Order: sequence, then structure tokens, then C-alpha cells
Amino acid sequence: MLEEGGVVGIFPEGGRSKQRLMGPAKPGLGRLALVPGAVVVPAVVIGSMEAWPREFALPAPRKIVVTFLPPMR
Repeated sequence: MLEEGGVVGIFPEGGRSKQRLMGPAKPGLGRLALVPGAVVVPAVVIGSMEAWPREFALPAPRKIVVTFLPPMR
């Protein structure tokens, strides 16, 4: 997808965290950034634990804020 100019969104931990802080990144995450021309746009998601705790089947109506940081090559 990246080689064709597309966009890929991933969680570095490989899924949703069990705690509020980011867990360790999975091996191979940096490999995606090495694709020629790929741009990494870090994002911070705040409020997702309140909106959709892991133990709930469906999300609750809560505010979620997504902040995109400056792109990196």
C-alpha cells in the first residue's frame, strides 16, 4: 500500500493498550518507515480508554481527541 502511495494506519503496540500509557512497540514497526517516500505522521489519541474500555463490547458516547504531530521522513 505504501509503495503505491497509499496510507496505512497502525498502532505501534499491535493493538489496543491494556493501560493508559503506550506499551512497547512491536518489532518491525520501523520497517514501514523505510519504504522509499514514506512519511510517518505520529498521532496521539486521548479519551479512547473512557470511550471504549477493553472489557466492553461496544463504545460509550465519550469525547475522544486525536492530535496529529508534524510529519517525519
